[in-house]
Amino acid sequence: MVDINPKDARDRGLEPRQWVDLATPRGSIRVRANVTEYVPPGVVNMLYGFPSADANELIEPGYRDPISGYPGFKSLLCEVRKP
Repeated sequence: MVDINPKDARDRGLEPRQWVDLATPRGSIRVRANVTEYVPPGVVNMLYGFPSADANELIEPGYRDPISGYPGFKSLLCEVRKP
């Protein structure tokens, strides 16, 4: 599941537990929307480690945060949309 704020879900016409595509320029994975106030508007959160929806597939190999140099697996621009 991808956590998405209720405002962002409304703006995209998404319902709780609806299948969505989480996409980056590298690709997309299909997951369910978890509509929650846990994340602020403009931010999504997804746990990792699920072979059926591997968020690591969305990140370029070797990607590093340009400021800290830390691997970018915790922050990346993405889009959540209806399939």
